[in-house]
Amino acid sequence: MTLSSKIIVACIALCFIFFNGLTQADPIPANKRQLIDDILEQTGTTNVIPLMTNQLSREILSLLKKKNVPIDQNLVALVQSEAKTVMYEEFILNNKFNDIFYGLYDEYFSIEELKEIAVFYNSSAGKRALSVMPDISRRSMEQAKEHSKGIGSKVQQRLMKRFDEFEQQKKQTKLNTDTNKKQ
Repeated sequence: MTLSSKIIVACIALCFIFFNGLTQADPIPANKRQLIDDILEQTGTTNVIPLMTNQLSREILSLLKKKNVPIDQNLVALVQSEAKTVMYEEFILNNKFNDIFYGLYDEYFSIEELKEIAVFYNSSAGKRALSVMPDISRRSMEQAKEHSKGIGSKVQQRLMKRFDEFEQQKKQTKLNTDTNKKQ
């Protein structure tokens, strides 16, 4: 899983924390939880907490830098330590990380489907898919980014044309209204 994919997963996880007030249906059976745990381990999703922690630390340090706070190694270490502690408390100690994924996988997959997924990820094709997915994700994002470079200017050109057409219609309507008033 690429860094950007893991960050996306982390953002999704954070969104679910904030929407914690939503009611949960029946409890998820232990055997289904175990299958989900296995899949999270197979896919490397369990490694996302350190990535989220590093991202949070970078964001905090960036905000401090923008506020002209002098940043030295002690401050960096303090921010990293506190971010790590809070992430551990919020996601690991209260089992929130697992609960988020248990809820999502439970919503989308039956026990039988989870078994098939786990078997696939244990197969040679599944292991190969897991090993190349980060590269495919990274490269597809790079290629999409490269392809989309000119899109902004195309949208801008089309909008300008539309605005011009709108202005012309507005002028024509005003002209027609003024002509009708004179008659």
